[in-house]
Amino acid sequence: MIIGNLSGGYLAKNNPKVPFILAVACNLIFGGLVSMFLRETHVPDPGARAPAAAPRQAKAKAAPGGAVLRLLRSGRTLRLLTISNVLTSVVDLTWTIRSVMALQRLGMGPAEYGVWESVNGVVLLASGRVTSLMLGLMDVHGFNLAVHCFSTIRQLITAFASRPLHLYLTLIPETFGGEGVRIAALRALHTRAAVAAGMGIGESGAALRTLSGVAGLIATPAFGYVYQMDSSYPWLVAAGFAVLAEVAFAMLGKEELQRGLGDT
Repeated sequence: MIIGNLSGGYLAKNNPKVPFILAVACNLIFGGLVSMFLRETHVPDPGARAPAAAPRQAKAKAAPGGAVLRLLRSGRTLRLLTISNVLTSVVDLTWTIRSVMALQRLGMGPAEYGVWESVNGVVLLASGRVTSLMLGLMDVHGFNLAVHCFSTIRQLITAFASRPLHLYLTLIPETFGGEGVRIAALRALHTRAAVAAGMGIGESGAALRTLSGVAGLIATPAFGYVYQMDSSYPWLVAAGFAVLAEVAFAMLGKEELQRGLGDT
């Protein structure tokens, strides 16, 4: 990610088609290597003994639509955790227009923006360690409050950025409130609450992804539309989503959350 963004920006400076041509070539090369050397992709030998069939489950999984409804109907805890997860998943979808804003408002060229993306990749690597440290220093309510505050600050800095330096400043709150940090605890809590409500791990995960995907389908073009109205609006809206995600989670008290997770 770091090398790709950096090299892509410099290559696009001379010819914007080159990064995409190289991306296609890399996909073909890696796909060929996987097909040749990864055993799971090989055609099985007809004479080989087939593995024993997995035991049939006593109960089939619910249909995706039914699973989505169960997320919203299986108690207040799971419902609020679902809402918080979906809201936080759309906060960073402004990345789809961030490069446009960097070019039009901040005057950053492809090479400069590629450097910023590479630095952002380093931040993402560091945020994993930051997540574990933060979870060790505070309880889950304090952790979620902190990361949503950092996320809101990042969106506000981006909304009012007027020079490239401001975009680099957003990497500070990104370290403590990026998407990977925010979902660390929320996804785990959501899975536990879904299991406690009688749902399977895969079933609840697929249903949550469905809801997040639908929200993304709506939010992504909406961000582009409001950007045409004012270039600061998408990040102000994203900051609002981060606040609402925290409000939905904060509505769960500690005791209520423990009961919803099946803890005794």
